[in-house]
Amino acid sequence: MFQNTISVADSTVTSGSWSDEGTSGWFGNNNNASDYGGSGLSVNGGAGFNADDVAISAIANPNADNAMQTTVNLTHSTLMGDILFSSNFDHNFFPNGADSYRDTNSAVDTNGWDGTDRMDVTLNNGSKWVGAAISTHQIDLMAMAFTTALAKALKRPQR
Repeated sequence: MFQNTISVADSTVTSGSWSDEGTSGWFGNNNNASDYGGSGLSVNGGAGFNADDVAISAIANPNADNAMQTTVNLTHSTLMGDILFSSNFDHNFFPNGADSYRDTNSAVDTNGWDGTDRMDVTLNNGSKWVGAAISTHQIDLMAMAFTTALAKALKRPQR
């Protein structure tokens, strides 16, 4: 399990910038961070957000075999920007259970998940947040195809 805690007190957190800011312009103009240049959700699955607007992000490796658990605490602070959480919500699912401790006895002690990714954000003592919460995830197409085939098989009339 990977645990990370971000604590901010008596401060302001703003978005950074993935793209070049150029040499002219000002805040909110010229593709600057926090100009909210996203175009909304699109029919082809586009998220419609601008990476320049993200202030805090937690992004799991899609092949990670451990839980990514991130906690963000803001106390008397301001968060100006989006929060992005990207996960496949645990790479491995074990249908017969899992040994979450991965010790020498190999005893099954879970219902199949060996940990689940999550992000908790808490605003304390008058903290403010201006921005969006964005959660993205990867889909296991093989598992989804199997589940769809199984569901169809279960709906077939019995002979």
